[in-house]
Amino acid sequence: VGQLQAACSVAVVALTDISKDINCPASARMSAARTVLEMALKGVELEDLAVRMEE
Repeated sequence: VGQLQAACSVAVVALTDISKDINCPASARMSAARTVLEMALKGVELEDLAVRMEE
């Protein structure tokens, strides 16, 4: 699990780098940004669900 978490951090950095790189095609930057936003939203939703389940 620890290795997966570390890989996720690396992946987020890579996606963020792509989204900011003006030398990358716009489609790649959009896709990277969308992926980061979607995964962030999913994380928030899972945290909210966990809180509700504890109540």
